[in-house]
Amino acid sequence: MSENTGITLVVENTDGNELLRWHYPVGPETFSIIMERLQQEGHVSSGQKFSVSVVGGETFLEVRTADEFERCISTTQGSPVRVVLRHWGAEERVAEWTALLTKWYESGICTKTDEVVQLARCGVPHRLRKEVYCHLGGVHYAKQKHGSLYRSLCQQAEEKVSPGVLMDIEKDLRRTFATHRAFRHDAAATEAMRRVLVAYSLHQPQVGYCQGMSFVVALLLLVLRQHPTDAEEQHDIAWGDKEDQAAEEEAFWLLDFFVERVLPPAFFGAAPSLDLPQLKGLQRSLTVIAELAESRNAALVAHLEQLGVPLSCLVVRWLPCLFAGAMASETVLRIWDMIMAEGTISVYRAAIAAVEIKADELLEAADLTDVTNVMQSPSGLEDGTCLVHQMHSSWPWLASWMYPPDISSADTNRLWTEIRAREETEIASEDLEMSFLQTWELSTSVYPDFGEGHIQLTTEGSWCLPTVVEEA
Repeated sequence: MSENTGITLVVENTDGNELLRWHYPVGPETFSIIMERLQQEGHVSSGQKFSVSVVGGETFLEVRTADEFERCISTTQGSPVRVVLRHWGAEERVAEWTALLTKWYESGICTKTDEVVQLARCGVPHRLRKEVYCHLGGVHYAKQKHGSLYRSLCQQAEEKVSPGVLMDIEKDLRRTFATHRAFRHDAAATEAMRRVLVAYSLHQPQVGYCQGMSFVVALLLLVLRQHPTDAEEQHDIAWGDKEDQAAEEEAFWLLDFFVERVLPPAFFGAAPSLDLPQLKGLQRSLTVIAELAESRNAALVAHLEQLGVPLSCLVVRWLPCLFAGAMASETVLRIWDMIMAEGTISVYRAAIAAVEIKADELLEAADLTDVTNVMQSPSGLEDGTCLVHQMHSSWPWLASWMYPPDISSADTNRLWTEIRAREETEIASEDLEMSFLQTWELSTSVYPDFGEGHIQLTTEGSWCLPTVVEEA
């Protein structure tokens, strides 16, 4: 890369205070030199991280690596661009979120502003996730509106729950995070999950219980009971034998938030009021993801088709459990942080980003066995930050061949409209349902660790999938 003399680099902290100014020729070594000088001048300690961003006009763009930084600078030759490297430490994120929580408590109103979206993309500090999720998920409002509904449903459970739904729940409780330290040999944890899932099946009988929900509830309980993730061992709080009805009720309403306000109708169960059969919302979501993926990387989708593995088979296991149990908990929670702030669009972005991270390996796959090995490997998905960057890698002022544009709600809404129109003129509901079942069956070849078995459609508003991956 030729050196660029028209660049001014300014290092700021999150308060906008200037820490370092660089107005020299910018070359391949600039990135590391700046980081070293920041340490030498005492602005940061060894090991602290930066959120590196580039400002060009009104565009604010995050840079992940020194190579990307170089590539970005190379595109600005002849057009001076101001580059800002903003330090974003854990304590600064805590301070930002704490200020937001204080404002929400004082006003009684939680608005999902651009500030909230940007903070969510940087990650909610685990110690604050309970409060942040309850505000963004409308838990306080739901509890005020519905009063003691959750306790009432728990009291009715023994008499009113369907035996078939209860059987599905019991079967899944034994294999949900069975090796996780918070659930291993812990009857209290299992009982808490059971109460939430049974109560919800009564609350939404058209949904009932769907396999995957147990993983969602389990991870919600870990958050709401302040159990640490692998990234924050210092916040270790033992589950113990003590019930936490407040946490259970909050998990109940957050599950309802996911089902009713985030995911499309008939994603879990059916939606009789909209005349949508079971699985319709999930199936449409898979179609949206497949078509978006093809628009971004047609070569990858075509290669997978040649191997007899449609892209939908790679992502179908992630959606019913909202990625819980399929990836490291901290990575899943980073996805959830964005779902809480941005909604359904983050589900699509995360699924496509996870596939794109593995795209190079998948393109080298020669058969189904190779695809299975790639998808079962945690490589690339251990660090939630990498996934977040892949989800939001659009740099509008760069050439479109370098990075495909971010997936927008306009994209997904357009696809949903097209899919509904096609369904009206193509095949009957039963054929669509069978198409999904075939996708699921094929996915068992890609994810054999999920266990053997066939998906079962029930008449009680629930559906049951084979065994789901457990997290150590």
